[in-house]
Amino acid sequence: MRHFLAVGVWAIVASVTAVALSPHEVLVVANDRSANSVLLARMYMRLRSIPEGNLVRLEIPDAHYLDGNAVTPEEFTRLVWAPTQAAVEERGLGAQILAWVYSCDFPTRVLTEPAMSLTGMTFARNRLPGSEVIKSGSGVSPLFMGPRKELREDKEVEGSFRGSQTFDRARTQLLEGMPLPAMMLGYLQERGNTVDEMVALFERNAAVNGKGEKGDFYFVVSEDVRSTCRQWQFAGAAEAIRALGAEAHILSEAIAEGTRVHGYMEGASTVRPRRMTFAPGAFAEHLTSYAATFENASQTKMSEWLRAGATATAGTVTEPYAQWMKFPNAYVFVHQLKGCAMIEAVYQSVQCPYQLLIVGDPLAKPWGSVIPVEVAAPQSPVSGRAVQFSASADISDAVKFDWLVDGRVVGSGQTFLWDSQGVKDGAHRIRAVARTTGQVRHSGFHEVNVEVKNKK
Repeated sequence: MRHFLAVGVWAIVASVTAVALSPHEVLVVANDRSANSVLLARMYMRLRSIPEGNLVRLEIPDAHYLDGNAVTPEEFTRLVWAPTQAAVEERGLGAQILAWVYSCDFPTRVLTEPAMSLTGMTFARNRLPGSEVIKSGSGVSPLFMGPRKELREDKEVEGSFRGSQTFDRARTQLLEGMPLPAMMLGYLQERGNTVDEMVALFERNAAVNGKGEKGDFYFVVSEDVRSTCRQWQFAGAAEAIRALGAEAHILSEAIAEGTRVHGYMEGASTVRPRRMTFAPGAFAEHLTSYAATFENASQTKMSEWLRAGATATAGTVTEPYAQWMKFPNAYVFVHQLKGCAMIEAVYQSVQCPYQLLIVGDPLAKPWGSVIPVEVAAPQSPVSGRAVQFSASADISDAVKFDWLVDGRVVGSGQTFLWDSQGVKDGAHRIRAVARTTGQVRHSGFHEVNVEVKNKK
């Protein structure tokens, strides 16, 4: 809870267990022509403590998300990519943004040949891959951690799994070139979700970050090609899930009504998500052609997973064919259990995400270390060129600290000397972000309000 303070007093604004991908590293993009888009964006930013300066508001004409639900590559560049990139550079955020999050009321499909998703085009940094790469799913994301199919002694087997890592480990790669991971908070048009459904989902998940139970993960198999194309992953993933202290089940029949689910994967054209009870943080998906083709009434839409309580899901925006490379693989749950945020887990599990629309809560992270952070700050008002702040984290692991002033990264180290003469007099926010080292980096932050008074 935030408090309004009289001049001359400093106080804690927030002390938060953050996700591996820290809130200040996420850019939120809203459609200014849609009240729902702005509402959902602001609500999500408040719940996840994303700095105000990380919101970009665009002007997307109604025709692109109400009628055709699509843009040409040229329209994507003009309406989305170019103005968002310009805003990032103008605000000096280029060195800290690792992922984009679209609110609602955006076109879901870009009319390339074949079509790409909004998140897929963003992932590609607005650079068109070859048509054959998109169609065949042969492109390999630099974030993909495996496994891939390998041919050994004339048999197709599961290749190596490279483990899990948070986006921070790939910082240089993400900042300097491809890829740019992206998700969408929700789809609210025909056959989509409602604002109330998405708000309830985000509130529920924000309350359990780092506190999730290990629970049960389900893989349902059948003779449907949507299922058989991915079944080779299930046994290895189930073994890895069990090694992490959770339960994994590979079933050939529907699970019992009301079963509590922490993750679910199936291959079918129609599914019944509301027969299950989803725990916070649950990813669920059913590998079918038209899950994200909302203008087509056939097949179960991805929105049904979110309506039933799943935290995130994914589906293709055009016919992908039964190519496992274009969909999340079974190890998405392993990445989650190791402490990755939802967006990190999904992108590490998809080899070729160009046609995949990924929707839900990108910063959901029910599993992982909790890092409490404390900040020692001087009494307000402050002045001068060397105002000292210091941070500490009550954790045995090695920790690195970053410092933000009003949402922008300005320093690092356990102690921060701030030149307060470089900002206007008045209220400012100082945030210390602590991050563990290693492959999967857990983080947390503590934020204080300070009053600057340099003018006499």
